[in-house]
Amino acid sequence: MIKIKRLGHVLLKTEDIDSAVEFYCDVLGFELVEFKSQGHDKMAFLSLGEKGHDIDLIQVSKGEISKVERSRMHHIAFEVGGYESLRDAYFFLTDSGVEIIRAIDHVSQKSIYFKDPDGNIVELYHEIENSIDLFRKGREDADSPLTFERSGA
Repeated sequence: MIKIKRLGHVLLKTEDIDSAVEFYCDVLGFELVEFKSQGHDKMAFLSLGEKGHDIDLIQVSKGEISKVERSRMHHIAFEVGGYESLRDAYFFLTDSGVEIIRAIDHVSQKSIYFKDPDGNIVELYHEIENSIDLFRKGREDADSPLTFERSGA
């Protein structure tokens, strides 16, 4: 069994990222710690001040969210207790027959992604200690592949 430390963050799709950032910051008190814009892709990372990010927003094209896919949630993330816990969770999942979608080093955190039985994307991650400072400085989210070795191997 995997021991979850806390709910990590939620990535939400939005058709108007500026309005969404304004709402979450001005109405709900989040801090915009990083905004990325590459071509048509725009992402915002919002924090309540203790961790690197609590709500992530990604702008999607109008109409991209179909009537069939009514959810605007991209994935839900759960933080584990440390790198060793993440490594152990990776092998627990693979040994249990769960397909890993990807394992990524996001600079500020290490993450593994997989789907639940209903097809919802779940992320387990370990956030490094100074992650909020990395977000504020613009961490560039390099997304390097992450590999694990079994302990004792």
